[in-house]
Amino acid sequence: MKIQFKKDRKFMSIRTALVAASFSMLLTLLVACGGYSSKTSPPATTASASQFAYVSNSFDNTISSYSMDQTTGKLQAISTVSTGGIRPFSVLADPSAHFLFAGNFNSGNISAFSIDAKTGTLTAVGAPVATGTGPRSLAISPNGSFLYASNQNSNTVSEFSVNTTTGALTPVGTVATGPIPFSTAVDPTGRFVYVVTRGDDSVWAYRIDATTGTLTQIGDPVDGGIGPNAVTIHPSGKFAYVAAGTGTLEEFSIDATTGALTHVAAVPSGVNAVSLTIDTAGRFAYVANFNDSSISVFSINQTTGNLTAVDTTSTGSNPTSVIVDPTGHFAYSANFGSNDVSMFSIDATTGKLTSVASPAATGTDPVSVFAIRKVQ
Repeated sequence: MKIQFKKDRKFMSIRTALVAASFSMLLTLLVACGGYSSKTSPPATTASASQFAYVSNSFDNTISSYSMDQTTGKLQAISTVSTGGIRPFSVLADPSAHFLFAGNFNSGNISAFSIDAKTGTLTAVGAPVATGTGPRSLAISPNGSFLYASNQNSNTVSEFSVNTTTGALTPVGTVATGPIPFSTAVDPTGRFVYVVTRGDDSVWAYRIDATTGTLTQIGDPVDGGIGPNAVTIHPSGKFAYVAAGTGTLEEFSIDATTGALTHVAAVPSGVNAVSLTIDTAGRFAYVANFNDSSISVFSINQTTGNLTAVDTTSTGSNPTSVIVDPTGHFAYSANFGSNDVSMFSIDATTGKLTSVASPAATGTDPVSVFAIRKVQ
């Protein structure tokens, strides 16, 4: 299966058909954002800290920037910039929140931007850097030194070193993976990378060379459920979770020494689960369900990693990405079908979501959202 995007309005007719129909590869656009608690005090705000959110718009070839109210979580538009590439599918910042990266699916490259500490505005860092064919998902190491792009159409993962002063990317290699890699995640220790591949319904594991950032495969791939769309790692580094398009969440334990995965359980989610994220404390998981136009909420057993369904919350039309902000107080979803981003507060006790405002407008066909807290 391959996703094909076209710049003419034929693409829009295809998009409309996909919104009305069930499962399709377009529905599985990945990526991630924040959360707020209605039962805890909002994060302390000082003149030296700001929060921002960014959304990649796949049809516009742009990134929408927003300031985030640190008390309510409400977003206010700042500006929109071109990525310089075609069909940005994934957007994320480095851990220091100095730089933002966007993977451009159709042009086969990654755009890098510096983030203004006071305004959140983006400035391009050089020209986009080439990847494999069809970069769908980006992941970065916890120290911000290495960036990885899973390339859907070349069945590879591109490896880059990151200049932590300028944000510039330098290619360091490419590693083969299974067919149609859809999502990539780095574990919190910075030692392992995990990739889900739709062509063989698998999860591939790799070890990171601490000096070069290059990857070495760990054993054989494991079953990732039917139509795996997204993978994320628990903040403890003990557990991995995969969202499958058939509506399940696959739970895995991670061997702390080898990085190998062991399947633990599968729990139901919504229809066509395409993205998932975990709050910074590792207590709750959030899953975007494209066909349901909803987010499923789960509590996480800190000892076993097992998930328990808590609630389901409506979003805008056809969410493709969900993320929790760095404070753990707010959650956001990018909604492909309604061209907007939904904003929620997170209940500190239950993890349930409550809408904080009407969705904020984005560009056309938003597919990925990411939130940062910028300390000056």
